[in-house]
Amino acid sequence: MSLINLKEAERNAYRSQYHDGLFDLLLGAMLLAGPITSLCDQYGVKDPWALIISLGFMLAMGIIFVVAKRKYSNPRMGVIRPNQKHKRKIRSMLIANIILLAAGLVMFILALTGILPSANGRILGLPVPAIVFFLACLVAFSVMAFLLNFNRLYLYGLLYGLSIPLGEWIELATG
Repeated sequence: MSLINLKEAERNAYRSQYHDGLFDLLLGAMLLAGPITSLCDQYGVKDPWALIISLGFMLAMGIIFVVAKRKYSNPRMGVIRPNQKHKRKIRSMLIANIILLAAGLVMFILALTGILPSANGRILGLPVPAIVFFLACLVAFSVMAFLLNFNRLYLYGLLYGLSIPLGEWIELATG
């Protein structure tokens, strides 16, 4: 008779929540929010409305994710009730992301009111907000990857973080 390692079984069950592919689809769809903002800009929809349209798209994707998870994935794969350790990790992740979100909202409001000049400061030829966005994405996704033991999030953080700085570099190079 073989012994079952309960901690390992619980870890695998918890990790399997992300193997349905819905989370990957959500992150991919949310990555499309950047090009949506650029398209809005090309068709004459300026900030903050382009950002509002982009945020609306991301909100719609989040709602679709929750509905699909509840209606299709959870009935097939089951629902994992996290233990105290996982609840503590999730709480820590939420707190870290809420702090990053609050800092981002404060920067957005300060830039919108003109208190924070977003285009004047540059590092390596890039606007400071692009660098801040890159760092915030790396930190947020790294915290989530570490706490959820979901290694693909490191790559997603890098892809998300590079999206705006690379777009700025392309715009600088092409004029």
